[in-house]
Amino acid sequence: LATDLLGVGNVQAVNWGRVVNQGMFFVLVGVCWIQRAGVVAVVWAMLAAGLIEVIFLGVALHHRVPLRVACHLPTMRQLLGQGSRFAVGNWLDFFSRRLDILLASFVGGVGGVGIYAVAAGLRDMTLILPQMFVRPLLSASARLKPEEVMALMRFSLRQARWLLLAVSVGLWMVMPWIVRAIYSNAFAEAVLPARWLLLSTLAIGLSDIIIAGCIGLGKARLVVLTKAVVCACVIILGPLSS
Repeated sequence: LATDLLGVGNVQAVNWGRVVNQGMFFVLVGVCWIQRAGVVAVVWAMLAAGLIEVIFLGVALHHRVPLRVACHLPTMRQLLGQGSRFAVGNWLDFFSRRLDILLASFVGGVGGVGIYAVAAGLRDMTLILPQMFVRPLLSASARLKPEEVMALMRFSLRQARWLLLAVSVGLWMVMPWIVRAIYSNAFAEAVLPARWLLLSTLAIGLSDIIIAGCIGLGKARLVVLTKAVVCACVIILGPLSS
């Protein structure tokens, strides 16, 4: 639904959908905390927030393009054929962004995973920023010519480069205070790995924009190849770094 809304140029609805999701999740988790509910209740809260976002996006899309149930086999074959190529890249992207947690469990045990999870979570806050460029780029790709997509991608890279660099430097300086304020002194060990992970912010953020441009241009093979290289680097370099 979010992809369809981006395709018709309704980026605002997609953004509001994320706000609704996170807002409802925050409220439901607050209720779970007050009621002293367990992990299962939190999982149900996450599922409920996701369902609410789906309903919100569906209503927004229906107002833009009336939805109806239909079965058109040629269209379905075309969508499956095109989507399957990018699905491989999506799976590789998912694995590459989760393998580090798995490797941290092997290297540092349970305590190491906790420290690394805190550090990675703080770094991931900066990775929200590239979405300011990714979503408009994906939306515009559905309507622009290839050369116009390339020009927009280059413009987005120039703007994001300085934004990510400035935010990363700022967080590097205040990271000790952020860790103590949010997680207490018990997680002070997360400061150093969080700072090192900030070095990846620029690369990951810019690569997300480039990948969005490749998706808009239909370059599925390049996306899959890039994600495969990233997975291989994580698998090979992760143990060596320990």
